[in-house]
Amino acid sequence: MFPEICEILSNGGTITCFLTDADGVPVDTDAPLDLCEAVRRVTIPVTLPNGVVADLQQVTLRKSGFVVLEVTDGETTCLSEPISFCSVENIILCAPDGTDIVCEVTDFSCSPCVSCNTEGFVQSIDIFFRICQNVQVVADVTVELTTRLCQPRQAFDVPLCPRNAAIPPQCPVLFPESGEMPEDIAPELPTISLPAPDRVVNQEELETICVNTSKVYDWLVLTNDFEINRLADDLIFNCTPCEMRLFVPAVTLCERIYSGKLLCGEDPVAGAAVNIIADPPILEIDPDPVITDEFGNFEVLASVASGTDDTMVTVTAFAELPEGLASKSLNTMAFCPEPPCSIDLFIEGQEDLISCSSFLSGRVRCGNTVIEGATVDLESSNPAIIMFDSTPATTGSHGNYFAGISIPEDTPVQEVTITATTTIDGETISASVDITVECNETPCP
Repeated sequence: MFPEICEILSNGGTITCFLTDADGVPVDTDAPLDLCEAVRRVTIPVTLPNGVVADLQQVTLRKSGFVVLEVTDGETTCLSEPISFCSVENIILCAPDGTDIVCEVTDFSCSPCVSCNTEGFVQSIDIFFRICQNVQVVADVTVELTTRLCQPRQAFDVPLCPRNAAIPPQCPVLFPESGEMPEDIAPELPTISLPAPDRVVNQEELETICVNTSKVYDWLVLTNDFEINRLADDLIFNCTPCEMRLFVPAVTLCERIYSGKLLCGEDPVAGAAVNIIADPPILEIDPDPVITDEFGNFEVLASVASGTDDTMVTVTAFAELPEGLASKSLNTMAFCPEPPCSIDLFIEGQEDLISCSSFLSGRVRCGNTVIEGATVDLESSNPAIIMFDSTPATTGSHGNYFAGISIPEDTPVQEVTITATTTIDGETISASVDITVECNETPCP
């Protein structure tokens, strides 16, 4: 079966594999991998290197997932359907009842090897795996701390002193309190001891606080090497794979356009539904799914919620086609700062002139959100001739504020600056308007 596979390899082609989900969508191996789980634990007697017999736990770890094989010579490329793998191993841990076993895969690699017969057909494929894993036994604990107010101190040299406070015992057979350390157990590190300031701490300055944290009972870093074999009858290859092209900017600031193209061979695929996902899911994609046009092109708007900090996001576009799954993933730095707050100020007047009286209005907003209940202080560059009937003013439900303006009689023509100021979440914002004022009313004869 699959003579094209053997032909590609015999002509200098290569075969590689990569981690995917069950649908064949590539998985980012730089991100935390959810491949490992503890499926069983039993307590058994274990003889330690020092001869002590201890009751420890035999824990069964299972690693499982999917990979896709890619065979290519630069011109022809063949992709397999997702191939499942599973490996089980037993390890010894100090994992008493009430603890949780956390297994994190820190590195993943796979290497395939193809066996072709004399007729040039694939007989079987061996896939060799190496999985690096970080295994911890943890439990949530509450730590009680007595604290006091910080006080300044004089500068001094910091001495290194041996530890003089005992840590509560955990698994004494593995971590003894005294005597010889078991082989491969690291000694305690020295700690820095700081002399206390020469003063009496009042009882009212002391406070007891409780902190919830994780206590580590045991910790292993392991490498799991294993292999699987698949016969040709168990494999499916597609040597005219469809290609998903994706164009994502390196930075997504609030809103950006993502585009792409779907091809099978050299032919565009029209009318296909392309799904776009983000990991972590902080992007809103519109439309989703998107339908390719007659040239196989598609375009979506990606939006980031206001107030989102810098986050590296993996964007994946994929489409389910009769020829198989076509997908592509790219990374982008997505963020969108909170919109700035602003205050508007408008003054009613004839050709920028206030004669004796008028009124002002304005609005306070942060981005597209109006601010209700904001206190707006009003002032002028010449307080002697500008009087406000309401200062400070307060914004209403639509973020608006209003105030009347009056000018004393016999005020000659002059220019003044009126300023409105408010503070939102500790940020002071203001707006100013320059306007000409006067009040020289001539009585009727």
